[in-house]
Amino acid sequence: MKNKSLVRKRRQLIAKWQCNQPITILEAMAKLLPESSRTSQKQYLRDRCVRLNGEVCTSPLQNVSVGDFLEVFNVGFLPPISTPEVKLLWEDDHFVLLQKEAGLHTISTREGEKKTVFRIVADYYKSINSLEKIFLLNRLDRETPGLVLFARNREVQQEVIENWSKYILSQTFTALVEGIIAEEEGEMLHISDSSVKSPRANTSGKGRNKAQSEAPRRSRVSYEVMERGQWRTLLKLTLHGRYNGIRSQLSERGNPVMGEKNKGCLLRGAKALAITQNEMLFLHPITGKRHHFAMEIPEAIYKLLKGRLTSSERVAIREKEEPMPEKAFNLSSIKPIKRP
Repeated sequence: MKNKSLVRKRRQLIAKWQCNQPITILEAMAKLLPESSRTSQKQYLRDRCVRLNGEVCTSPLQNVSVGDFLEVFNVGFLPPISTPEVKLLWEDDHFVLLQKEAGLHTISTREGEKKTVFRIVADYYKSINSLEKIFLLNRLDRETPGLVLFARNREVQQEVIENWSKYILSQTFTALVEGIIAEEEGEMLHISDSSVKSPRANTSGKGRNKAQSEAPRRSRVSYEVMERGQWRTLLKLTLHGRYNGIRSQLSERGNPVMGEKNKGCLLRGAKALAITQNEMLFLHPITGKRHHFAMEIPEAIYKLLKGRLTSSERVAIREKEEPMPEKAFNLSSIKPIKRP
């Protein structure tokens, strides 16, 4: 049996009202909760239990206009996470969805690393409730901005992980890669979602090469060409599974993301990695509702797409690819940018 102290109190709507006269929110609270004391009504506001037109309201002097919609809940809403690297986009009793900026690991990759998305979010919820725990569902590379989903209990996390394709209906990335990809759409070669062990691998003894016995975890990735520029292609990438590996798969096929380091990149000018996870379609396992979340593609990626090759880049490309495709240098082949 679960410890009752660990069970999160479910948020429920206890009163709602559409204002028919201009008054303050505290006067409206008196109409909504006539049996509550003035002190209790103010406490609802302090505890962030009151929403005015969908936004949390804490000031008793806030004016309410005719037609405004007021709601009072038994459990308050958390204040927003105040950090430039992480933004809270959506939450309910079962999940938390965040927007992560580039430059921050999702989880710790080395001992002693404290500033990660997981640590920021875990500390945030523990500051409200010391018993609160969160459980990671997907992760992004340090330099990849995008959407990170957490479960708020172990059972929900396991349900989603074990039935990933049922609940995570779509994960879409946008990347600007080096080279001209001729096909309008296709699929990258991939390794199975789970680690694939070689049947002939000898796992006994020490000092064995791990790569001989275990393959990296990757999921199938399909792509669609959005635009082409001078020896660069803007791709829409769809991840079909839990494990990522998009950057390494692009590098292995000879089309590294612009801004990659030590992966054979020839083009310069990218101040940041030109990739972002910008869309997620999610089926809620508890409510059965579909949730669609989207981020704008950074303007810097479009600016890089329109960039011109330098003389040194042209020489490096000719050395890499002979003969050189004429359209790689032809500015007239660049189509107008289609903004989503």
